[in-house]
Amino acid sequence: VLHGAAGTTLHETAPLIRRLEPSFHVLGVDLSGHGASALPDAPRLSLDLFAEDAVAVLEAYNLSSAHVVGFSLGGGTALHLAHSHPARVDRLAVLQTNADWTEAQVRRMHRRLDLKALHDRAPARAQDLRARHDQPERLLQALQTFVEALPEASARLGKALSNISASTLIAALDQDPLFGLDAPQSLHRALPNARLTVLPGDTHSLPRAPLSLLAPLLTQHFLEH
Repeated sequence: VLHGAAGTTLHETAPLIRRLEPSFHVLGVDLSGHGASALPDAPRLSLDLFAEDAVAVLEAYNLSSAHVVGFSLGGGTALHLAHSHPARVDRLAVLQTNADWTEAQVRRMHRRLDLKALHDRAPARAQDLRARHDQPERLLQALQTFVEALPEASARLGKALSNISASTLIAALDQDPLFGLDAPQSLHRALPNARLTVLPGDTHSLPRAPLSLLAPLLTQHFLEH
């Protein structure tokens, strides 16, 4: 299970993991620089780096492959993993994920990752981010740089989507304030073996998403043959 930008397993994906654990052996991955995972000395974050984080976890547990679910940035990482290491991914699920970034979306995300501005408008949230990451300032600056490159990275990933063969569940919220419905619908059109589910919700926060609806959908998807 892969979290989103500036998220962690403990604080973001854990509520979903607890709902999946009765049916699966679940591993939560803290991507590079997030939570318990170190930020590289030269913190050039990329989908390549994040996908290799997931591969490293599989290798550490001696797993040849796994079902993979990712939220937001984690969903983009999961798609990249399915393309770059197709044998590693059994079934795939992406939650509130955008694979076709516009400059307007980059600007919105850039503001969400501005720690000083966040401290001014939501000091408790800024304090939480500082407590959850070893180097929060460097991480958010590195994520801002990463986000700035997403339109170009999206163009490359977009060309690769048609080659992803893994059976994929795309889950979206009908009032996602960051991506709306255009992003999941575009992703659904691009993937050859995908289905789209739209759930009620007006947040871009996995813990606040309707997990009571989402977890059964994921369980059914991953147990299908």
